[in-house]
Amino acid sequence: MGLIEVTLKQPYTQYGVEYNAGDKIKIRESKIPSFVENGLIDAPNKINEKKGSSKTKN
Repeated sequence: MGLIEVTLKQPYTQYGVEYNAGDKIKIRESKIPSFVENGLIDAPNKINEKKGSSKTKN
């Protein structure tokens, strides 16, 4: 898991640094659910979504 750049929807303070809505910051992928839950960012699209993954047996 690496860092992902996100755009904030609300002001946020990280390590004593204040960011405003619209600012872009890098956060760990594991923090994305918490940021979405708290309304700080929009939920990202699924990156590795497999298309046509439903399998049918003949």
